[in-house]
Amino acid sequence: MKKRLIWLDLFTLFCLLVLSACHETEVTSERSADQSETPFVTTRDASITSLDTTVENTLRIYPLRVGSSWVYEYLGYDETQEVIWRVTETVMDAEMVDGYYVAEMERVAELLEGTPDDDFKHTPVTGVFWYIIDGGKIYRSGSDPGIRLSDARLELIIPFPDPDEGWYPDPGKRASLEPGGNGFRHASEPYKESFAMDGSLICYNIVTEVFEGKDEGTFCETVGFFYFEQVDFDQPVGFRVELKGFSLQN
Repeated sequence: MKKRLIWLDLFTLFCLLVLSACHETEVTSERSADQSETPFVTTRDASITSLDTTVENTLRIYPLRVGSSWVYEYLGYDETQEVIWRVTETVMDAEMVDGYYVAEMERVAELLEGTPDDDFKHTPVTGVFWYIIDGGKIYRSGSDPGIRLSDARLELIIPFPDPDEGWYPDPGKRASLEPGGNGFRHASEPYKESFAMDGSLICYNIVTEVFEGKDEGTFCETVGFFYFEQVDFDQPVGFRVELKGFSLQN
């Protein structure tokens, strides 16, 4: 199993040296170099011995394997202030449930700047959730991973549909075949984004149609989400998330 670490600061990725014979690395960025190391898991569920080729390809594009970790800078804001957190998402476990690959994710947040009130609207949600992979479809559930897929959010479809096609993540709207409605999600044509030490990655702009608002992200193959933003046009509130570092299990 190979681990790799990449530093990301806006548009540039920097590689770190391998620190030990077991390839332990730390996830950080120039802005957060004086902060504590980000914990990550180094084990993998040995009970998963083989996977369907479609699932393997999905995991190649979005490496939701045990031990993979992503570190984000999360900026939430309203009309009174801006607040910054350091958010870390880590795959803590993986198992097969009813024939589906299920990755258990833990999300933790560390307050870096600002003093948000208890009712601050865009505080990052923390805790445990699950990604459920059914072939090329990636669902997200905030409850027991045994939940029916018909009740889970369909976050991504890999490979991505054509730009004029798409899907509704909301299970209540998913049966709709009408594109362009509120909550409809679609991906751009793939494009290459170059990085200093890691060559180029194939990326997509992911847009969810929101009336009187903005819901957009950037997803790059073999890594995951680099950027995500939500804005409410009716009020000066929203949040922006940028990837600052990651450690992946391949």
